[in-house]
Amino acid sequence: MDFKYPNSKKLYLVVEISQLLSKYNCTFSEAESILSLSLSEIRQQRENLEYDTTLDYINGNKTKSADNEEIQPLQHIESYC
Repeated sequence: MDFKYPNSKKLYLVVEISQLLSKYNCTFSEAESILSLSLSEIRQQRENLEYDTTLDYINGNKTKSADNEEIQPLQHIESYC
C-alpha cells in the first residue's frame, strides 16, 4: 500500500489497530496489556537482529542496525491461542 504523506502509514495503522481492539471488545486494561506485549515482542525481535551474541548484548555491542528491517508476524499456536 502506498501512502501519500510521510505520517500516513503510522496514522493509518494506529486507526487499524484501534479498530481491531474495538472489534474484539477490548477494555482499556486489555488494550494496554495487548499493546505492551506487542511492544515487548517488537523490541525482542529488534534485539535479536542487532546483537549477534548474548555477550554482544551484555556489552552493548550492536553488530547491526534493525531500523529499516521489517518486523516478523507472530503465529498462532493452537493450544495457546
